Amino acid sequence: MQNQRLTDNIFLDTRRQGTYTAYPVKNVLSYHDEILIPRNPQIQSQNIIYKIKLRIINPENITNFQSLLEQEMWDAVYKADNVDSTFSLFLKTFLTIYENSFPIVCKRYENTNNNSWMTKGIRISCNRKGAFMFYAQKQIII
Repeated sequence: MQNQRLTDNIFLDTRRQGTYTAYPVKNVLSYHDEILIPRNPQIQSQNIIYKIKLRIINPENITNFQSLLEQEMWDAVYKADNVDSTFSLFLKTFLTIYENSFPIVCKRYENTNNNSWMTKGIRISCNRKGAFMFYAQKQIII
């Protein structure tokens, strides 16, 4: 029988929960390395406000973007003498039109849920584990 390994990846949102510290944990029962990431209760109890920048992309803006691209005179791009300057001119023109057509809006979010790090799947697993513990304590066989 071969050694098989399972790798779990956990992504932590440092914008919402601050910084994290990870500690290695020895596990003599398996070949897996475990890492402990303790929660900081002070950070969890705070309402953390953060901002996200979004672009407004809707059918009206897309139509405006397409019409501006069609109206643009691309002569300078076609007349450039080498590939680098051609690309630089194209990119500068394209990004200017893109940024004017799709403006950036800042949205403000507030983290009011203290268990926002828990996904629905984790909550279901916790509830099932709790039910199994209840049955095990009562010695009820499922």
